[in-house]
Amino acid sequence: MAVSSHVPAPTSASRAIRDALATWIAFLALLLVAGLATGVWWPTDVQLSAVLTDIGPLYGLLSLGLVGLPVFALRRYRFLSPVALLVGWLVLGFAFGLTLGFQPVRGLYIAVLYGFLPTAAYPLLAGVEYVFRRMGAKKSSTAV
Repeated sequence: MAVSSHVPAPTSASRAIRDALATWIAFLALLLVAGLATGVWWPTDVQLSAVLTDIGPLYGLLSLGLVGLPVFALRRYRFLSPVALLVGWLVLGFAFGLTLGFQPVRGLYIAVLYGFLPTAAYPLLAGVEYVFRRMGAKKSSTAV
């Protein structure tokens, strides 16, 4: 199978993990700044003990799965379908926030809290994409 020259080779697993973690931290920083800037929440609204024991680990794990897995799949295996689902999910959350009285940032927080849904679908989509790639590779290798 001929690989087109404009597509870079997949990166190593350690580099893909590093990129996924960097993207996850940037996403959390974006949510933090956007939440503070729009007044969705204030530091006085959140108890530190709840962040460290209840909310924080759950939110961190959900957001890592939501954002980190598609970035890892893209960097390591060049799978595009998990990234497309992530973008669609965040746009849906943003649009849902608009229905809550024009609070799109609140919708993004809700999208992360329900992030287990697309996270569960990422491996399925990647598997389907892999199968279609294999079928395309077989067709191109048998073509005369």
